[in-house]
Amino acid sequence: MRNNRYRLRPHEIKALKRMRADNGRRVMVIPDLHAPFIQPGFFEHCKEMYSKWNCNAVHFTGDLLDNSFSSYHEICPDGKSAGDELKLAIEQIKPFHKEWGVATVTIGNHDAIISRKLVSSGLSSAWLKDFNDVLGTHGWIWADRFEIDGVLYLHGTGSSGRNGAINRAINWNTNICQGHIHTETSIIYHANKDSLLWSMQLGSAFNVSSYAANYAKNFTKKPIIAVGIILENGRLPILEPMQF
Repeated sequence: MRNNRYRLRPHEIKALKRMRADNGRRVMVIPDLHAPFIQPGFFEHCKEMYSKWNCNAVHFTGDLLDNSFSSYHEICPDGKSAGDELKLAIEQIKPFHKEWGVATVTIGNHDAIISRKLVSSGLSSAWLKDFNDVLGTHGWIWADRFEIDGVLYLHGTGSSGRNGAINRAINWNTNICQGHIHTETSIIYHANKDSLLWSMQLGSAFNVSSYAANYAKNFTKKPIIAVGIILENGRLPILEPMQF
């Protein structure tokens, strides 16, 4: 009987041994989730990629929450109530926290809607609860940005377009990993006489079939759903799109 099992080629075996022998940081970067409107199957894709690349760290680019009910834009009158949307968001995030109890999260503009509403109402930030207390994600560290292994992780607010991330990398003279721009996913390199820089732009895991995405139903470009992998202590960025 013929054996149809795929056999690794010599260069693939070498790469696999190198990856497994690497004791450095191997980060899986999860793009904007926009819970409770996460694309079905995305969590399974994340688990598969984490295992495939033997990752040992996880970072979220932000906008874990969509907060559609409290948006500054037009709100769907037939959507879920504030309480129901939050409950469903917590349920969707729960598997991610159960699988990766330690992670870093950059705070996105959608995550910050509640704090902005607080300011708009003239209330002190002392009334605001911690993200981990609300979502049950204790062990996750939330901040506006993180610098790890020479890579600056941030949400991406303030940059736009296909070259938004690499322009920021050039201006700030550092490698950049960000989300925020749903319809762009890329790795771009830039070299000058002194250094080699790269940017990783990730899209989102936003389910465009949800009512929260009604604003974009006539847009030609749709979200690109992929995770990022950053190996060799920040030196090697890789993209892993989700196949449908």
